[in-house]
Parts: sequence; structure tokens; C-alpha cells
Amino acid sequence: MSGAAVSLSRLRKEALVEQLRRRLQDTGLVVVTDFRGMKVKEMNELRRRLRDVSAEYRVVKNTLARLAVQGTPMEALQESFVGPTALAISLGDPVALAKALRDFQREWDAPRVKLACLDGRRLEASELERLAQLPGREVLLAQLLGLLRSPQGALVRVLAGVPLKMVRVLEAIRRVKEGKGD
Repeated sequence: MSGAAVSLSRLRKEALVEQLRRRLQDTGLVVVTDFRGMKVKEMNELRRRLRDVSAEYRVVKNTLARLAVQGTPMEALQESFVGPTALAISLGDPVALAKALRDFQREWDAPRVKLACLDGRRLEASELERLAQLPGREVLLAQLLGLLRSPQGALVRVLAGVPLKMVRVLEAIRRVKEGKGD
């Protein structure tokens, strides 16, 4: 009976590792945190805030997390799986996750960032702070759109100016011929 229970537990753990591995392969930013000192109320508030920016926060067992990152771009995180560990996983804009974590830490002094990984690149806590200072995805897209539209708008104004001047000259000639012009 205990053999069946152990294998069921093992199957469950393997399924958890595989689920976490798939989640880590589908994300751009993962932040490994130490959640010591956080109360349940704070943890729930952090989860709610991260959900608002398309991210999730989950407590993980270190051994399962080590197995899950093996062979993924997040393998650089292995050394940080020591002590109480939770992962903040971006499901959308990595900058939004970094900002949400930074803002929460300023308010609650927790969780403490151990290490992060952005598209396979290892980030220390100070580098994550710099990422949080970047404008969000929407702002960057709006700036890019403005840059792309600017030359086109200038070209349209220049090209429209020539026919407009021509119309004004023709109008002046018409007025002179009709005897209304100066």
C-alpha cells in the first residue's frame, strides 16, 4: 500500500515539475524571492497586484524548482533555490512585473529578491530595479508609433504645401483677371 502511495506522490511531483517547466519556458521574466516575514494578507495582496499585471506568484519547493529549470533558459536560477522560495512569473510585460514587485517592496519591505532571469539572462536585484525604471510596454509602443508617424506627417505636410501654394497662386491670378486683385 505504501508503494502505491509513494508512486502517486512521485507522479504528482513529476506533474508539478513538468507544469512549472512549461510555465518557465513560456515566460520572459522570472524573479526568485525569499518570502520570509510575509503574512498571509501580504502574500494575497502581492498575488492580486501581480495578477493585475499578468503575472503570478507561487511558493515552490526548492528541489522541484531545481528540476523544473534544468534544460530551460532559466537554468541560471538554480543556485538561488535555497531557503523559503517563491517565484514571480511574468505572463505578459516583464517591466510591469518588475515595477509591481518594486512598488510592493517599497510598501511592505518584502519579499526580498534573490535573483531574476530575463529571457535566459541572469539579473541581480539591482538590475531588476533598473528594469523597473523603464517605461512600460504600452508607453514604449506609443513612443515608437510617434516616431514612425513623425516623418510621414512631415512628408504629407511638405507634399500638401506645394499644391496648396499652387492653388493660392491660381486664385490670385483669377482675382487679378477679374479685376478684384491688388
